[in-house]
Amino acid sequence: MALDCPATSLATGPDRAPLWPNGITGSISHAFPVAVAAVARTSQWRSLGIDVEVIQSDGQTEALVPKIVLAQEAELAGRYFASGTAATLIFSAKEAIYKAAPRGLQRALRFDSAILQSVGSDHLDFCLTPQLDYFGLSVLSVYFEVMDTHVLTLCAISG
Repeated sequence: MALDCPATSLATGPDRAPLWPNGITGSISHAFPVAVAAVARTSQWRSLGIDVEVIQSDGQTEALVPKIVLAQEAELAGRYFASGTAATLIFSAKEAIYKAAPRGLQRALRFDSAILQSVGSDHLDFCLTPQLDYFGLSVLSVYFEVMDTHVLTLCAISG
């Protein structure tokens, strides 16, 4: 789907994140060999966050889980996915939420700023802490796709 606007190069900020033209929002991510992008007009979507991650094995995630995933989140997602996939999916979803947040807010976010509440067939619902008041939501859905070797997540905040 085309945005019907002139082609342009994207500058990057000091954090290497793309600086989108006025009226455009977007997000990019890559994890070899996959690269993804989501772009939209801000009249339709206030912000977008997209992430792709290589699915980690159960053993690879053991040390990381306590730092990025709360125990109740691991237990909930573990009902639907192997522990490595569950941890990778939750991490990716939180990265998508982070990317959808404005730059000034990103610095204040932690992995417990959004807490997994439920798992649907194509989305994860997160309860948001007051730090994420920017979104104007108490629950935020992050859409996902689990592929053979990667997970893909998208957080889209309507305008």
